[in-house]
Amino acid sequence: MKKFIKTIAVALATVLVFGMTVSATPSRQNPDTPNPKYNDPVSQQLGKDANNISKNGISGPSGKIGNLHAKWLIWAQEFANKNKLGVVKTVFFFDSNDKNCNFTCRYDGLKENQEYVFLHYTGSNAPSGNWDDVTEELYDPDKWEIITATVNSDLSLTGFFASFSPIAIAEGSASAASVVSPKTGEVVAIAAIMALIMIAGAVFCAKKVRLQK
Repeated sequence: MKKFIKTIAVALATVLVFGMTVSATPSRQNPDTPNPKYNDPVSQQLGKDANNISKNGISGPSGKIGNLHAKWLIWAQEFANKNKLGVVKTVFFFDSNDKNCNFTCRYDGLKENQEYVFLHYTGSNAPSGNWDDVTEELYDPDKWEIITATVNSDLSLTGFFASFSPIAIAEGSASAASVVSPKTGEVVAIAAIMALIMIAGAVFCAKKVRLQK
């Protein structure tokens, strides 16, 4: 009986550690998975978003709005999650040589009484000059910057950019983003401690059962 209870306790603890480790590590879809022809629904919607933003008009620098595809939305959302920001609404690129100026755009999906930020990717482009040719190897997840966005009366957004490249619009504020999320290793360590507590408790209960016989 004692051996059986110990076996059950160890099995439960193992499941707990494994389960919490999995939950502590966010599932990551391979950004290069979408069809090379970009026929997936997410990429198609991002294309519509970029077209609408362009039609709504931008002010500040001179340049052209272009659409990105699903992998950029995945990358931007991963950065947003890491920095305690909300949902990334859309992502696009702005082709401009202008620097150090305010950029204003209007995205139809914005809500009243909601704070937003721009996420601006400052990493290198692919050798081809096409942002969608940036691979997992070329991509640097630490090259995003958070730019405070002012929500205007017409629900357009204004932010100050030193330069231009891929831009995402995310829910949240720069002040909230300054709160650092717990690292995965820290969460896993907590899971391991909890597992040890469970094992100790199970062993104690097993001894108590044995003594009562």
